[in-house]
Parts: sequence; structure tokens; C-alpha cells
Amino acid sequence: MAMKMNEIKESAKATVLAMLESTLENSGAERYGTPYNQAIPVTIDGQEIWVKVDITCAQYIDTKVSKAFDPFVKRQEFDEEQEIKRKEKEAKAKAKADKAKA
Repeated sequence: MAMKMNEIKESAKATVLAMLESTLENSGAERYGTPYNQAIPVTIDGQEIWVKVDITCAQYIDTKVSKAFDPFVKRQEFDEEQEIKRKEKEAKAKAKADKAKA
């Protein structure tokens, strides 16, 4: 019998958690929810800061509501958005510099 979607996602998360288990343990991670919710303490400038690591399973097939997660597409979209923001920032800085010259 084929696995159900929630069983597949649970299995995928358990697999990744097993891959990360020793790193989480060696980093002093603490579980704060399900086993897939971990927090790792770090100290920055003498301040303890907790960094959360939440393991979730991305949509792996297309549905009527959403497309399957593709990290390469997401990365490209992110990079394009950052480039647009960089150009807008440069344009604003140039306009400000031109205004100051005038």
C-alpha cells in the first residue's frame, strides 16, 4: 500500500533530523516543541542568543493550490528581487547626490 502524503512528509523530516542529530547535540540544541523544533544557543558580544532550527517538509508535488517547492526557482527569484532592490537603492543614492550638488 502506498504511503499517504503526511506519512511521506513525516518520514522525510525524520530522515533529515537523523542526519542533523549529532550536529544539534554537539551544538547544545534544546527541543522546544516537536523533535523538529530545536534551538541552538550562541553567544554574541557576551549575550546569549537562541537560534531556531525548524525542520519542515516542502510541498513536493504540484497541486491545484500550489506548485511543488523548487529551491533553484526560489533562489533565482530571491536573487532577482535583491538585484531590483540594489538598483533602486543606487538610483536613490544617485538622486540624493545629484540634489546635493544642485
